[in-house]
Amino acid sequence: MSIIGFNFTKVDVERKNASAKKITINNNIGISSIEESEVNISGAGSKPVKFNFFFHCQFEPNVGHIKLDGEVIALFPEDESKKILADWKAKKNVPADSATKVLNTALSKAQIMSLTLAKDVNLPSPVQLPKVVPKHDPAPEKK
Repeated sequence: MSIIGFNFTKVDVERKNASAKKITINNNIGISSIEESEVNISGAGSKPVKFNFFFHCQFEPNVGHIKLDGEVIALFPEDESKKILADWKAKKNVPADSATKVLNTALSKAQIMSLTLAKDVNLPSPVQLPKVVPKHDPAPEKK
C-alpha cells in the first residue's frame, strides 16, 4: 500500500464562548467511507482506493469546534483493493494495517491544520505541544 494523494474537502471552525475557565478538548478521527478512486494510474495490477475521513476537535463547555473532512488516496494491488471495497460495503470494516496507515496520514495533516485554525480564531491548541522546562540544579552540599 502506498499513499498517493491527500485533500481536505471541508473545513469548519467556530469559536463560541471564550469565557470558560476550564476547557476540555476532545479529538476524534475516523474513516467515514471508502470508495473507488477516479485517479488514473497506469500500471497493471494496481488500483487506487479513496478513504474519506473526519477529524473533529470539540472544545467544551461549548467553547467551539474544529471539523475537518478529507480524503486519503491509497494504491493497492487490484485484488486487495477489491477486497477492501467489498468488506467496507458489507461490514463497514477496514483491515487494521490499512486503517492505521490511512488514519496516521490523515491525523498528521489534520493536526497541523487544526493548530493553524485554532490560532486564527483564538482557540486553545487542540494538540499538546512540547514545552521547555528549566532544569533545576540540586542544592549545593554544605560541609
